[in-house]
Amino acid sequence: MICSPSPVIEQEHVIIQLVSELAEAGKKVLLLDADLRQGRMFMHFNTTGGHGLSEKLINNDHSAITVSENLDLISGNSYPDNPSEQLMNTRFQKLLDWGSSHYDVVLISVPSILNVTDGVVVGSRCATDLMIIQAGQTSVKDIEVANRRLQQAGVAINGTIFVKEQG
Repeated sequence: MICSPSPVIEQEHVIIQLVSELAEAGKKVLLLDADLRQGRMFMHFNTTGGHGLSEKLINNDHSAITVSENLDLISGNSYPDNPSEQLMNTRFQKLLDWGSSHYDVVLISVPSILNVTDGVVVGSRCATDLMIIQAGQTSVKDIEVANRRLQQAGVAINGTIFVKEQG
């Protein structure tokens, strides 16, 4: 999982760069946009996004859109009334299990930790959890509060991606 304490301007760019580099290095990668509130990763890949993650969970559909060689996408382009509950559902875990058995890397993007609980729910199901922080935008207090929320749920941040200040 890749999260941020609060909305980070460069978060989508960093995630797209990371999955693209992994795919170019020969890793079979699934990008899972688990932002069921405003997910729009599909817009960066010149695709309509197909059925969104929410529909895939409802239909128990384990298929992804091929973006490029070695890179597939399951988009968050549908916005249900109960996003956290959908991510807590056993169907989400089944989708993660499927992804883990079919891909070298499953990278999951979630909304900011301080805004909603989705990242805490997703992070508890992941082997590795990374946090993006941006110089000049992410405060130390936000990092501490987000980390505390994650720790209370048993989620440990395994690494940080530091983005320099824009400009």
